[in-house]
Amino acid sequence: MSLLTNDELKVKLDLELKESRGKQDEFCLEEGCDRLAGYNYANNSHKYYCTNHKLDNMINLWECHNCTHKVKFKNNFLKKK
Repeated sequence: MSLLTNDELKVKLDLELKESRGKQDEFCLEEGCDRLAGYNYANNSHKYYCTNHKLDNMINLWECHNCTHKVKFKNNFLKKK
């Protein structure tokens, strides 16, 4: 069994609180905050906190960081003629 860091414990408790309050997923987990969430750790795709309540080392998930995916289009409307 591994011990949780303070930040990991805060996220876990905030998620439990969110579930008990029925708070919608897109909003910040911080109690009393109604801002849209956009931050989490790089290895997680769920957005948990807003800019004001993000924890250390959290990144903005609305932006691509070290992006390696390739954009694919159904139609070749960008194809050069």
